[in-house]
Amino acid sequence: MSTLFYLLFLSSIISPFAVICCGDSYQTDISRGRYSSSPSSRYRRDVSDIPPRKFCSPNASVPPTRTDTTTRLKNLREKLSQLGLLAYLIPSTDAHQSEYVAGDDKRRAWISGFTGSNGFAVVTTSSAAAWLDGRYYIQGEEQLDCNWILMRSDEPETPDWWDWLTEEVIKNGTTTVGADPALTGAATWLDWKEKLAMKNISLKPIEDNLVDLLWEKVDEKKTSQVDVCREEYAGLSWKEKIKDLLDDLKKKEASAMVVTALDEIAWLFNIRGEAIPYSPVVKAYALVTQNSIYLYLSGEVSRALMAHLNSGGCEGSLNCVIIREYDQVFKDLSGEAGNNVEGKILLGKPWAYTGGASFAIYNAVEESKRLLELSPIMLKKAQKNEVEVQGMENANIKDAVALIAFCAELENGIAAGEEWDELKASERLLEFRSEQNLFKGPSFQTIAAYGANGAIIHYKPSLETNTKIGTDALFLLDSGAQYLDGTTDVTRTFHFGDPTPFEKEAYTRVLMGAVDLARGIFRAGTTDTRMDILARSPLYSVGLNYRHGTGHGIGAYGLVHESPIQVRIYKEEEHELKVGMFFSDEPGVYIENMFGVRLETVLRVVEKNLTYAGKGFGPFYGFKAVCLVPFEPKLIDYSLLSREQVDWLNQYNKNILDKVGPILLQEGYTSAYSWLVVRTNHITREQDSPRVPRVERMASGSVATTFASIVCFASSIVHFLYLL
Repeated sequence: MSTLFYLLFLSSIISPFAVICCGDSYQTDISRGRYSSSPSSRYRRDVSDIPPRKFCSPNASVPPTRTDTTTRLKNLREKLSQLGLLAYLIPSTDAHQSEYVAGDDKRRAWISGFTGSNGFAVVTTSSAAAWLDGRYYIQGEEQLDCNWILMRSDEPETPDWWDWLTEEVIKNGTTTVGADPALTGAATWLDWKEKLAMKNISLKPIEDNLVDLLWEKVDEKKTSQVDVCREEYAGLSWKEKIKDLLDDLKKKEASAMVVTALDEIAWLFNIRGEAIPYSPVVKAYALVTQNSIYLYLSGEVSRALMAHLNSGGCEGSLNCVIIREYDQVFKDLSGEAGNNVEGKILLGKPWAYTGGASFAIYNAVEESKRLLELSPIMLKKAQKNEVEVQGMENANIKDAVALIAFCAELENGIAAGEEWDELKASERLLEFRSEQNLFKGPSFQTIAAYGANGAIIHYKPSLETNTKIGTDALFLLDSGAQYLDGTTDVTRTFHFGDPTPFEKEAYTRVLMGAVDLARGIFRAGTTDTRMDILARSPLYSVGLNYRHGTGHGIGAYGLVHESPIQVRIYKEEEHELKVGMFFSDEPGVYIENMFGVRLETVLRVVEKNLTYAGKGFGPFYGFKAVCLVPFEPKLIDYSLLSREQVDWLNQYNKNILDKVGPILLQEGYTSAYSWLVVRTNHITREQDSPRVPRVERMASGSVATTFASIVCFASSIVHFLYLL
């Protein structure tokens, strides 16, 4: 009996750690204004539970980053009254459901003042609310004025927007909600319509966008240039890709496809453009049938493009592309081109960052021919071919040269007493990158965040927020570039003085998670969401976490956020990890008003040649780090690292020195080479010898898994003895 009590006591002590290893998160995803959580995991919330806004009390100091939206909301509400609407829905997307959009498509940003990439606004006749995910809580408070309710979508007490509208119906009486059908994916629109109908609210398409009617945009009349992406970088010709697409359509029993995602069009036709800042895409639609290929283009049609697509005199063939005006797509789908298709027309549905074909496109297709299905282009594009793989690795090496050279200059400059601030750092880094071969521009706006600014996950330095970089706080630098042969995205965090013990531990635990994910080995068929626990466990073990995904897919001279990979523990939608995919490994931790830490390394999915691979249990996959930028030794508490983590770091550092070091010397960056050598020194056994209790070392990688197994085994023994 004493043994039983002992085991019960032991179980009560160690059981909480099991939650660390296998617990789920309550967080949700509001990308394109839709949630991924199941009905069972979300309950009816009282609107009164929404926390009050900051800086909105009578004598509060208003942040300079706020925009007064009073007049804009007043004018929009007048439109609502004229149309008999209860509310108007304003997503972040454009007509192609893009995550990042051109300036003219930033309608949600204009009406609300919030400039983050993701958010969903609802304006009623008496209220205005914006749903933001955890990346943007701090930024939302600083940018949304007091006309707006800030809905923290990751918090369990936050109502879904359709639940919130029910309360508004009670107050206002009107039961019709309007939205632009071009700005919402068809599958999402149909889901909204069903949810609202259950609450006796109707969803009405409003083709003339109400925000556009109010927004006096600056008409730059700039024609977007369309460039040809040569086969030496693409790896396959557009004709080969079209053939593969038609084969995939047959498998889905479809005769044609309307391609709406801009990155899919760019990849399919081997063209690139500048329709969206930082994203090398062309504003276009495409219709691919068994007999003809149509490209509906908003951009310059050059002789080079015509020759590339064999468009001169093309009247219908799989060897040439018919180029038409951008807006002609709707008439063609409902007219001759659509009528000539015998069978189903595939329309993409939402998946990861891809929003699918809009409801406007969906409506243009004959009802009997509509087929909402995953885009086969998206899945094919994510698995890079051999040429793209090599290009991505080359791009990351070039990028490492530029970033290391910059970091050395920054740290040496601060040590010498030079004045540096966030904007200066961003501009200087761009100069270093622009010197690299095949450089085309940044892949997103650089996040250079010193001190408390680092806690704003997607912080962008501006004239209002620009902060001097000093020696008493952490400096977070998240940046990337577009090269003709690949796309990069890398984050490192620095300290140019003496870090506090908490800063050091926070950095180390983020590093432990990043390394554990990079070391991960898994069976073929494993999905992205299941890998996230590896990165979060070292933080979970001490009660820390971060409100963003751990990883996102990355395109090859494409979008920096590419579907379908999303390493997110809180995501119900899962995507299989396949050889040839590239994605980011970027855990972090953010303490408001103090600092932010994030470490981001691009990984490539590879097949592992393991000892017993031929025994019938494989194949097994793992990751190869293609980003080659060292971590910051002064911020690492080596006593927290496992032996396996140290071994990985030593091999990673060796790879950096071997691959990047010679190029630094070749390009004359001798000071940067010296900076690199210091950060890639071999970690000795004395450095990583444990000086902490063994239980604290149980938080990472396979050790955490082993510990969970011990907990489960002990619990089983307790249960067995209890039954006796």
